[in-house]
Amino acid sequence: MLNAAYKMQNKFLVLLLIVILYKFGCSVKPVEVAIITIKGSDSMLQLTENLAEEYMKLNPGISIYVYGGGTSEGVRALIRNEVDICTASRNLRPEEAKDLADYYGTVGLFYLVAKDALCVYINPNNPVKNLSTSQLKQIFECEIANWDELGGNFQKVKPVIRNINSGTHFYFKEHVLEGKEYCTEAIIEATEYFYKNSDDAFYAYNIFLRALEINPYSLSLLKAFTKHCVEIRLTDYARDALEDLEDLWPENYHKKFVEEIEKEISDIEKEISDWSNGLI
Repeated sequence: MLNAAYKMQNKFLVLLLIVILYKFGCSVKPVEVAIITIKGSDSMLQLTENLAEEYMKLNPGISIYVYGGGTSEGVRALIRNEVDICTASRNLRPEEAKDLADYYGTVGLFYLVAKDALCVYINPNNPVKNLSTSQLKQIFECEIANWDELGGNFQKVKPVIRNINSGTHFYFKEHVLEGKEYCTEAIIEATEYFYKNSDDAFYAYNIFLRALEINPYSLSLLKAFTKHCVEIRLTDYARDALEDLEDLWPENYHKKFVEEIEKEISDIEKEISDWSNGLI
């Protein structure tokens, strides 16, 4: 009789436990994730991505998506209410401030987060090693068209500039060209050559990052992330991901995948080198 009562009591406890687990286990609400979207200066892109990554580590309930495109594009997106924050490498123009005030009733808040410097690079194979500001102005206005005018080889000068959405583009124009226009020979497209930073590409990149934070040991996720980094030419990130993959699968599979990725990276580096050598 006691044994029967004991068994009945155990059954009741098990049943009660199942009911409790069912009631409370199935009623757990998913964690709501706040999303912050940042867009703007390409000069600030790497810094902003690093800041966003550290902030998300400290605040797991927040996802931050960071995009480049240039200061002007970021300001336009802010005016259209498409983003929460715009990163800018210059001050707002009067018309931009007016558009913001018209839309929001205020120009918002501004924070200085960093200072950068503008650098001008010459191809390392070029014998010309120093240029004055005056010579730079002449080059980008196409008044100097050949390197032999500066003591170099008899080769055409190929000036490369940032795109028109860039704060750097306007800073150089204002301070070096003294407000004058770039010459038509200046190459704009080349500045986008190395870094495939379309919105779709970086939206996917950020999704991969968030997914890997949840499951950092997912073989399929890491493989896909590695390939995506190669596609958008973040080759250093791709190599970091290869190291993370090493312990997740057999050595022979890893070796084969590394060879495949390194071949793609090598092709990209050769393509960049060939392009760069054409700008001597």
